[in-house]
Amino acid sequence: GFGFSLTTNTTAIIDMGYTASWISFWKFASELSDDTKLWIYNYTVGSDHVYIRDDTNQNVVNSLPNITFYSGFGSGFLGSGFFDAPELHPHIVPEPSTYATAALLLIGLGIHAYRRRRQLAAGKLSPNPAELTTEYTESTEGE
Repeated sequence: GFGFSLTTNTTAIIDMGYTASWISFWKFASELSDDTKLWIYNYTVGSDHVYIRDDTNQNVVNSLPNITFYSGFGSGFLGSGFFDAPELHPHIVPEPSTYATAALLLIGLGIHAYRRRRQLAAGKLSPNPAELTTEYTESTEGE
């Protein structure tokens, strides 16, 4: 991520582009007014996200009517800003390495079960683990 300061004396435009985009403001230092607006172009509902993290000074709530969303470059009016939730609700998604580790574990368990079944069928292993312990203890006592 990166940070920047947005200062506007007139209308500011943020172009979300044509791929899923997320933009996050830490807070608004002052309110937007009829002379200072924020237009967000190329906003796609459901895949683009705009977050404002801190509104302790109430500047965001007072600025919402002056934040406008468009589906195109200044066309396709979607609506003005709205206040959804005061707190952030993260979605927990495991990293790809977590899935890879789980897959390797399952493969390893499958190989182990396959080998054990083959050894049991060949008569090299006892099906009862307690018998293995007894045999081992008896064979080590005589040494």
